[in-house]
Amino acid sequence: MKSLTYEEVKEQIQQLDTPEIEISIFLYRPKSEMNIGHIFRLADAVGIKKVWLYQPIQHLKWHKIEKLSRKNSRHIEYEILTEIETIPSANNIALEWTDSSQNIYEYLKTPLPKSLTLFIGNEQKGLPEEILKHCTESIHLPMYGVHSSMNMAMATSVAVYTLLHG
Repeated sequence: MKSLTYEEVKEQIQQLDTPEIEISIFLYRPKSEMNIGHIFRLADAVGIKKVWLYQPIQHLKWHKIEKLSRKNSRHIEYEILTEIETIPSANNIALEWTDSSQNIYEYLKTPLPKSLTLFIGNEQKGLPEEILKHCTESIHLPMYGVHSSMNMAMATSVAVYTLLHG
């Protein structure tokens, strides 16, 4: 076994099939440049269609996000929203524990839509009911430790890869 060179990795990536499901990401009031930057890196890695940043905290420094995202924020389509009504309303899935959420692995047993928008909650408060009402379903990641959640970027990464690859 040997590590591949950068060129060999690029060649391997070009041979991969495009995922069968198209995913966009909606971030509710993100507070952390680190989380946003890492989600842009994820978006590049898996071919996320679009990232919506809904009412991000005003003190965020975009140059930090660009650095953390390895400048992926320059070529990933994104939009900063002040009103939720501007996003598509079909197949909005909340990544949130709710009274009707399904474990993501149970959700995978049903036919997935060809495209969906994954709603991700704020790092401290999750998704409020006013945002959840725009979602058709809610899924959650099984948690086995002491804490009941992961940070925004980690949870998004786990959910996106699980949705794409089961």
